Amino acid sequence: MTTTRTDTGPPPPEAATSTGPHAVGTARRVASPILGVLAVALLLLSSVGVWASRTVFNTDVFVNRLGPVVEDPDVQEALGAYVAGEVVSLLDVEGLLTEYLPGPSVVLATPLTAAVDGFVTDQVEGVIASDRFAELWRTVLTRSHEALLGALDADLWAATTTRDGDQVTIDLVPVIAAVLESLLGVSPEVLGTVAGAVGTLGDLSSNEVVQRIAAASDITVPDDFGQLTVTDDGLLRTVLSVTAAAERAVIALIVGFVAATAGAVLLAPNRRRMVFVLLGVGAVALT
Repeated sequence: MTTTRTDTGPPPPEAATSTGPHAVGTARRVASPILGVLAVALLLLSSVGVWASRTVFNTDVFVNRLGPVVEDPDVQEALGAYVAGEVVSLLDVEGLLTEYLPGPSVVLATPLTAAVDGFVTDQVEGVIASDRFAELWRTVLTRSHEALLGALDADLWAATTTRDGDQVTIDLVPVIAAVLESLLGVSPEVLGTVAGAVGTLGDLSSNEVVQRIAAASDITVPDDFGQLTVTDDGLLRTVLSVTAAAERAVIALIVGFVAATAGAVLLAPNRRRMVFVLLGVGAVALT
């Protein structure tokens, strides 16, 4: 009679420990790509922080990088049209025509009005093409950049919010002041009552320029005079807030990026492949 023996003793050592390395290997394969994704995300955020510190929140760098934009003919054309429209809004063309064209001659009002508009446009183009405009443009960008930074201050932003939503504008009053001075030198009669306000407008702040023009003429100067809206609905404020947060946390983001990258490489089954993957994905993401 054959007796079958059942071995109920402890398993061989290799069977008892076979699940340990497998579990560790699985954890490493899962953790490595997660850390890789985290590293790329932190790379992007830290890059935004460095860029923000160098460009968005540094007035000199901002002005130097954005200054050449005005050399674009399309930008000059659009800028000239806006400035000319603002200057014409200050001129009492109808009053001038009534004074100089009495009686039947008033039929010339329409062509002469167009002539005045063309004359103003020529003066605007002359100012934009002058060497002085480069300095004026830097002044415009500096003031606008200070306004953008001020948008991060909740109290200041609340004070500059309109009924239609958040607005960020470029203050072109210095350019308009230069055009008015040019008109005064060429043909002061065109300015009418505004001529008394024109003198050294370029030495005044934008508010002072507007106040002087309003006091010297019978024309009501609108609150947004010379303020060219760039964007609204709070979009730029949101961008500024995000870049400000990234700029403040840039050191922590860089440390986190280094740690996540090191962890992803060390835990990867194939470290060389992980290095190349991180380099490729990081380059694409930054681009």
